[in-house]
Amino acid sequence: MGKSQSIQDLQAQDNQFAAYIQGIEKQLNEQADAMDSHIKQQIDDWKTNSSDARVIVTGRNLDFVHEASFSLEKLQNILGTISSAVFAGTGAPPGTKVDDAAQKQVEETLGSAVQQTAAMELFIAGKVFDVLGNIIYNFGSSTTTTFNSSITNEALGLGLQMFVGVGEQTYNSQSFFHNESIFEYVYTYQVYYSLKQLQQEAEQGIANGLANQIAKFEDRMRTIPLPDDPLSDQGGKYDALMAWYTQHIKAAKAELDALGHRS
Repeated sequence: MGKSQSIQDLQAQDNQFAAYIQGIEKQLNEQADAMDSHIKQQIDDWKTNSSDARVIVTGRNLDFVHEASFSLEKLQNILGTISSAVFAGTGAPPGTKVDDAAQKQVEETLGSAVQQTAAMELFIAGKVFDVLGNIIYNFGSSTTTTFNSSITNEALGLGLQMFVGVGEQTYNSQSFFHNESIFEYVYTYQVYYSLKQLQQEAEQGIANGLANQIAKFEDRMRTIPLPDDPLSDQGGKYDALMAWYTQHIKAAKAELDALGHRS
């Protein structure tokens, strides 16, 4: 992903520091290899219900940040670029690979349904940033060289599933930066697309909508006041309205049972 300007400058000026950074890069890549093995198990488990899945994005990025210049801007920028590559086929940033054939399938499948791709790119980038940003935050403050890591996966919507590992290590500099810290991050990630998952998400959305309708209509049936004269025109309207609600609720419950929805 990159290095802060202060780290780049010192790396260019100080051979000892440059050697340190090179060694840490090797360690972080080894840690990422270990995280990838756990991610593969999560992917295999997920594929039992999404056997048609195709990987769209794979990547690994290292980030070195001086404490005085700490910012999540780099992470935010790269996520925006990745999500744009998924939906629009734009060039992927260094360390990231987009499968062109899989990206084309997503574009063809969702192209007619998702007209506002910029809004969807922002939505996806926001979901991913929320996951990764909170992982980093929850690592807390550390001045030790202990490697902290977290592996997770998240449904992004539209049939997309993200698998990611994040690792952090902190180096407390006694000489390079006057007893300040260097934060070292590694991100390893894969994003899959599954038409089956998209269909399941659509069904789940419909199921949730039906369940909400049932609750709403049952509440209406309880709260609509009885007419003063059941035999009046208003009484007839009341009976017809209650009959429609009853029929619709029955049909909706039958559909939910067919979808296997459990409230």
